Amino acid sequence: MSTLIDLEPDAIAVQALDRSRLLIEFTTGEKKVFDMASLFDLPVYQALKNHAVFQQAHVRHGVVCWDDATDLAPEAAYYQSV
Repeated sequence: MSTLIDLEPDAIAVQALDRSRLLIEFTTGEKKVFDMASLFDLPVYQALKNHAVFQQAHVRHGVVCWDDATDLAPEAAYYQSV
């Protein structure tokens, strides 16, 4: 019997620090900063250039998201944060 192993810790909290950076807290207890600036030109993230929209970041089921169509891949949120 095999068991699935969650390779990426889930996000448990997120806070927009400024116009492009998020402070994300993970189930490991780590708090890391993720800079989204390089992603804003991708079609899925263009709405996040609007500061009011970016500020609406929240965690749903362990994933940082903004609405039903816009989220941040868990592996990116964890492994590309500092």
